[in-house]
Amino acid sequence: MTHKQANEKKESAFELYETYRNHELTASFEGGLCVGKVFSKGTQVAYCEAEGWAQAEQHLRLIVDTDIEKKYQYRQGEPVSFEELKQALVEIKAYLDPSAINMLRCHYQAPNGAIELAQLAQRGQCSSTTEVYVIYASIARCLCDELAYMPPAQHNGRDPIMSMLVEETKYALVEQQGVEFILESEITRALKELQW
Repeated sequence: MTHKQANEKKESAFELYETYRNHELTASFEGGLCVGKVFSKGTQVAYCEAEGWAQAEQHLRLIVDTDIEKKYQYRQGEPVSFEELKQALVEIKAYLDPSAINMLRCHYQAPNGAIELAQLAQRGQCSSTTEVYVIYASIARCLCDELAYMPPAQHNGRDPIMSMLVEETKYALVEQQGVEFILESEITRALKELQW
């Protein structure tokens, strides 16, 4: 894997650690029960007890999903301000692998935020351009979760979450006859200001 995806997991005989949707999940056996905890930005926000690893993991993920859904509802689809976007990018950087950060850095520094998928794959040490899509989709999901924002449906059929990060995908012939990603302009501006 080339980045800290939503499902990074480490297990040992005594403890489980997982990064899931901008939260850290831990579980360990204490007194015959599996005790699970949810952390957000280093602060414990929830706790559960279960009979085993699988039950604890499932319950902890449900806690996170429910929390994010409540935040989405509270926000009521209110548009994201530029300052919120910048702050969210600062926060999610901790969840991203250096190769994903390098991909974004290369992307925002490209003229007009436009770069070929093959270049991004090379920059991110990806085995294929499909992996670039997966990484960018994960970054976009992480960003939306951090903002507690669900982008509106796109009239052109594009994935709304991916549209948060990528403005457009050009399938027309470009210099090297490849597919080109164009970074969303506000993302480009925010990353430049933050000097990622």
